[in-house]
Amino acid sequence: MLHRLSTAVAALTAKARRKKRQSPLPWLWVLSDAARLIDVSSIIAALPPGVGIIVRHPDPRTRAELATRALRARRSWRTRVLISQDWRTAVALGCDGVHIPESMSRSIPGGLRLWCKSKNRVLTTSAHGWLGLRRASQMKADLVFLSPVLPTPSHVGRRGLGRVMFSAMTHTSKTNVAALGGVDLATLPSLNGSRTSAVAGVSFAI
Repeated sequence: MLHRLSTAVAALTAKARRKKRQSPLPWLWVLSDAARLIDVSSIIAALPPGVGIIVRHPDPRTRAELATRALRARRSWRTRVLISQDWRTAVALGCDGVHIPESMSRSIPGGLRLWCKSKNRVLTTSAHGWLGLRRASQMKADLVFLSPVLPTPSHVGRRGLGRVMFSAMTHTSKTNVAALGGVDLATLPSLNGSRTSAVAGVSFAI
């Protein structure tokens, strides 16, 4: 199923990625989750080549351990492994970049900016509305995960942005946008017409 999803996502995002004319980023991302998918290394072998992985966990020590496992488990240099929040750990482990949650996007450490620029690392962030999208542009992120696009079990009772709003936001964003939340093979066609550069999720990888 992941390979079918990867093929469908590649076709959907090709135009947007060509338009941005930036270094190619993965168009399919898997985010770890402390409740549903703690250890991404356990599924890396089943993931398509070139997928992006973001290791998240509230405990810094556990997060570093999980990132180490993911780096060891990957079988291709095209698989990009990022760690959330802690850029110094990313440097120490040799990660491919850092993910900064929206709540931390107001102030980006100068050391992180320098490391990303000098080493050609990937810097991603998240957004849940227009403000987060503006912050992503201000911090010069390579990719912003905009969510939730559609209703998702991970946010029970929370309304998604919806196809129309999501599409409008991707058309105005100066940053590459990844669709996150409620996106799978069944709902992917609803993103046609948007300028999404990637698709991300947790559940479709489990």
